[in-house]
Amino acid sequence: MKGWGKYSQCLIVPIHGNALLTCVAQLQKGSKSFRASGSFFISNTKEFYFRQMKSLLLLRGLPGSGKSTLAESLSENGKYPVFSVDSYFTNAATGEYNFEFDKNHIAYNQCIEKTKAALQAGLEKVIVDNTFTMEWEMAPYFKLASEFNYRLFVMTIENYHGSKNIHNISQDQLKKMAVNYKLKLY
Repeated sequence: MKGWGKYSQCLIVPIHGNALLTCVAQLQKGSKSFRASGSFFISNTKEFYFRQMKSLLLLRGLPGSGKSTLAESLSENGKYPVFSVDSYFTNAATGEYNFEFDKNHIAYNQCIEKTKAALQAGLEKVIVDNTFTMEWEMAPYFKLASEFNYRLFVMTIENYHGSKNIHNISQDQLKKMAVNYKLKLY
């Protein structure tokens, strides 16, 4: 399997503790792409699965959309770590949130560093819950996913449930944030 890229889709078929793995992979080298397919017999299915299927989940959306609630659910009661810029501004003992704009860059860097440490440790799933209204905010995470060979999922959370944000951000400010919000649908 050495040389198979991060852009791959695989089907694992269990065979008495082993597996037949069929893959279609797309390797990206500069501006050229390469597609290949094949089947491989894997003797240690569990080891292969965990080595190849590590995931970095980026949850993005406006304040109040439900990112933190979804992140908590995806973490399976803390089994997987959740990192957020909000954590920097939240008192661990009281749960009180106190945002300080002049420290926002420190919070962003701390979130990136905690995520990097989790990826370096090889954790199976890592979740990052931030607004990510602009693509440049996600760029460091794209780089980390590539560096540590993680599949990257970017999930946009929408506020169909009508919740209010807990950060006291005004409707006018939310509208300004929404104007900058870009989606990549294809």
